[in-house]
Parts: sequence; C-alpha cells; structure tokens
Amino acid sequence: MDVNVEFLVGDESNFILDGYKKVYDYLIDKVNLNLLNRTHKLSLDSSSQMGLSPNVGLYGSQQWIENIHNGTIKHSWEVGEITGKSVIGMDDEETIEVLFDSGKTEPIEIYSLNLLPKNTTHYLNTGNKVAVLYLLLPLKNKELVTNISLGVKGYSRSIFRVYIKTQ
Repeated sequence: MDVNVEFLVGDESNFILDGYKKVYDYLIDKVNLNLLNRTHKLSLDSSSQMGLSPNVGLYGSQQWIENIHNGTIKHSWEVGEITGKSVIGMDDEETIEVLFDSGKTEPIEIYSLNLLPKNTTHYLNTGNKVAVLYLLLPLKNKELVTNISLGVKGYSRSIFRVYIKTQ
C-alpha cells in the first residue's frame, strides 16, 4: 500500500493544541500485507456476507483514505485516562487500560503505538490522558453486531489514531 496522506479528522486539531502527542497513526503503520489481502478478498467475495463492505473503498486503499477524509466513513473520538497496564491474549500482549469518559474501559496494545518515542515510558503512566479516533467501518452484513462494534449494528470499529497527553 502506498498511501501518503496527512489530514486532520474532526476535533483532532484541538487535541494537538491542547498538548496531546500522536502515538499511533494507521497511515504510517507497518501494514500486514497478508492481513490486508485477506481483508480485500473477503470484502470482494460476493458469495459471503462476512467482511467489510467494499462500498467505501477496500480497507487501506486510496479511496478508503479519501472517504475518511471527506466524512463518508463515520468516525468518533473517545477521550479517557490511562488506569494501568496489563498483559492479555494468547501472545501476552502488553496493553494500557483506558477508562473513557463514557465509563467503559478498554485495552490498547502498546506494540501498536507506532509513533511512541523509543525508550520512553512516561507516555504510558497511569493518569495520562488519551484520545482515540475510531472509525466505524461498514460491514457487508448490515444486521451483524460485532464484539468490537460496541453494539452498532452493521459496523466494525477500528482504531485510526491515538494521542496521549502526559501529566
């Protein structure tokens, strides 16, 4: 994937002006081409109701990026605070636990924070503020409620950017 686009989404400029530092950006993430190809194949498989809808562009494509920028792909900002660190999953992924202002707690995998400065841990301290830009990606099956959609029928939720403000 060769996408080189920088743009701000929604309230993003306010977080930057308030001293938040970007620690994750999908656009510069090291793309897992195998996963990307499997996602495209599933999206394009007309015999299956599983996968993302290709109607807003294939996941990670230039059209998909443009549809984020122009608002066709819905998004939401969630703001919260780091409440701790934990290790989860079969691969013992180290995560930060974030309590969002909405009252829900969610883990964010530390390894995925691709802009986190090397050899710095103060960004991950308990009490630091976090702002996460989630995309709501339309599914082919409009009746499906996924475990990561937070109950939004017909959509999958995906992290696009993460900002952290140190105390």
